[in-house]
Amino acid sequence: MLLMGIGSRGLELGTKTGTLSLVVVSALTYYVCWRWSETSRARRVAKLGRSAAGSSSLPSPVAVLPRWIPFVGGHTLQMESEKMMQQVEGWADDLGGDYEITLIGKRVIFVTDPEDIRRILLLRPSKFKRGWRPVGVYPSLFFEEGKEWGRSRRLIAPFLSGHKNVAGMVPSIAKIAERVCAKLGDGQGEPVDFVQEFGRYTHDAIALSGFGFDADSVRATKDRPSVSFEAMGAIVEAALALSVDPLAMLAWSTLSSLLPWVREIKEKSSRLQRVVEGAIDKTRSEMKEAGASHPAGGEEGALLRKLLSVEGGSDNAIKDVSNRMTLSDKEIVTQSKGLFLAGSETTAKTLSWAVYFLAKHPEMHLRCREEALRAAPLRTANIERACIATTRRSQETTTMKSGLKLEAGTAFTLLLRYPCLSEHSFTRAKDFVPERWIDAEREEALLGQPADRKSSDVVHREEVAQAFGGGPRKCPGMDMAHLEAAIILAAISARFDLALAPGQADPPEEVFKFTAGVESLKLVLTKKVA
Repeated sequence: MLLMGIGSRGLELGTKTGTLSLVVVSALTYYVCWRWSETSRARRVAKLGRSAAGSSSLPSPVAVLPRWIPFVGGHTLQMESEKMMQQVEGWADDLGGDYEITLIGKRVIFVTDPEDIRRILLLRPSKFKRGWRPVGVYPSLFFEEGKEWGRSRRLIAPFLSGHKNVAGMVPSIAKIAERVCAKLGDGQGEPVDFVQEFGRYTHDAIALSGFGFDADSVRATKDRPSVSFEAMGAIVEAALALSVDPLAMLAWSTLSSLLPWVREIKEKSSRLQRVVEGAIDKTRSEMKEAGASHPAGGEEGALLRKLLSVEGGSDNAIKDVSNRMTLSDKEIVTQSKGLFLAGSETTAKTLSWAVYFLAKHPEMHLRCREEALRAAPLRTANIERACIATTRRSQETTTMKSGLKLEAGTAFTLLLRYPCLSEHSFTRAKDFVPERWIDAEREEALLGQPADRKSSDVVHREEVAQAFGGGPRKCPGMDMAHLEAAIILAAISARFDLALAPGQADPPEEVFKFTAGVESLKLVLTKKVA
């Protein structure tokens, strides 16, 4: 009986082991066959062209797992968060343009054709809307949709653009630029990480020119930190983590009172809120004492003063918030966080690329210096603007140029930079030639003056460059960003010589953290010899 029992259990164990082995072998066989089919499809597209993908789909890179697997299927596990920009642009090169991938079980189309990109931007937000907003990011002008966006746009955007409004910010931004240059002068000869310094510069410029408080992160120390700068740094890091980590998203929304890191982020956000609320109270008091609702240009806190100057008591009684034509104090605080988030890091990373190219091209650095010294101290010079331009960054069925239809609910991403790097858009597209943006110098800079060359040989499709987006949702802070960049580049060029620090990667490494840009850029500065 004992032997029979042992034999029975052994037979049962053997049966289970055999079943498990059969499942494993079947799964491996399926995976090998699927992988062969996926690879064959990719080779067929590469050999026969994009038509081989089919009329209802686009080519796609080879996936590591079948698309039907929940959460991790398709290309989900292939995405490299910090190298995402290079990865998706590389796939566009490999596949010859538009393509599709599967992320977390959802089809996502990547649009590369400049005409399609331009048309989609023009149709936002009427036909297309943002399908994703970073978790933890405040619903401000830069991230809102629908009626909320329309109202914020009407109330805020006019004060961020146009010569008259932006000109009022010049003294405040120039004040911060002088601080940066003083700090750089004190530390000349030592490597300086310009990504960090420009991050502080843009934060302080927004704080002082926009909201009237002096964040002074440029001169901050461990003993005397900048509350608002530290708060925004924590918020940006949190937004990045929450965008790529599902567990962090769940913790943020459900366990915020239990997790120390979530409480710390929210506490720093509250500190920033108190700083902005203090600026609002101070500015309102100053305006009341002055007895004028429209202050003269050039004052600190130009944006905040203009927002407060349109306050009206009866308007706040309107129940439908989307119809109110004033902002409450709470809404101004929320909008300030959005402006810091959207306008600081993006401009800082653009400036980092700009000074890198100036360090690599001394002749262009010298031109910037000559223009900075020749022009009025606070004017925007042509060559600075050219250097900035060279280095910067669906709701219903729509038919793309390729004939593919974007059905309602389709997820897609616009690769704004990709067409700018094509010879079909710009002659010598990948070369640093700032003169391409100056009409009188474009032809000679790009082609020289050989007898067999004509101006028609120059390709310059300026409409393809959509670094600030396009259409109704074009970045409202574009003019302010240009002003910040022109002032600091002119100030640095006039005072210092630039060189890459020993050990600095050349070119610097580009990573994707909330936005694509330089990870670190260390330069050595020496004061210009008179």
